[in-house]
Amino acid sequence: YQAPAEKFSSFEDDDDDEDDDDEVPVGQYISVENAKRIVLAHAGVSAENAVIEKAELDVEQGVVIYEIEFKAGGYEYEYEVNATTGAIISQNKEIDD
Repeated sequence: YQAPAEKFSSFEDDDDDEDDDDEVPVGQYISVENAKRIVLAHAGVSAENAVIEKAELDVEQGVVIYEIEFKAGGYEYEYEVNATTGAIISQNKEIDD
């Protein structure tokens, strides 16, 4: 006996319905280097003076973003950048302990 193909495809589709934030959908995104330039320019920090601690592609609330964290001039910076448009979604600046 061979089950109809629909049974298998509907089973596989069940996985797609899960809210899995770990998988980044295929798409056209700005480069991580471009995302770094955007946040450094926004922060007014030169690349030479920044220590990048994190720069990774992620999905948050269905939007593909770059999470970028760096230190410069005694401060810690955290940014989220829309990976499609390059728009800054959120930012945080704290004194580096």
